[in-house]
Amino acid sequence: MSVTLIIDHVVYILDDIDMLPSLSKKVAPAMSRHEQGAPASLRILVVEDNDYVRDLTLCLLEGEGREVLACKSAEEALDVFRRTGFDVVITDVSLPNMSGVELAKRVLERAPATWVIIASGYQLPTGLDKLGPHVRVMTKPFESEKMDAIFDEIRGAGVGG
Repeated sequence: MSVTLIIDHVVYILDDIDMLPSLSKKVAPAMSRHEQGAPASLRILVVEDNDYVRDLTLCLLEGEGREVLACKSAEEALDVFRRTGFDVVITDVSLPNMSGVELAKRVLERAPATWVIIASGYQLPTGLDKLGPHVRVMTKPFESEKMDAIFDEIRGAGVGG
């Protein structure tokens, strides 16, 4: 069975038992792992306008050494980023109003050391590699192995602990 088919089944099951809406209400913990004496977590901001994809992405990304927060628009994400800061921003390309590419540009103007992963279920625009050395592109649905490889690369660069 393919990963995409499994993900589709999980989404339908979680939707049937009314768990998806509650997943998107999760927020970063009040006290970070670093403050608790553990190694610093990789702080990840996910930007996705589709509720199901956003909730599923949160589930897939949660894990040891990661603090994940999700927003449904680029504008909301930019506001949260300005107030909090993140090591990694994962954004969909096609968002209402401000695009994920424009969000990436604004994040990198503000904090050039931030890693940005631009994702799409469709063909990605050309020239994204010119945004900077910390920009990566991925197609959706995400492959956990590829995502883990990118996180390993980010940690190898000394980000997040």
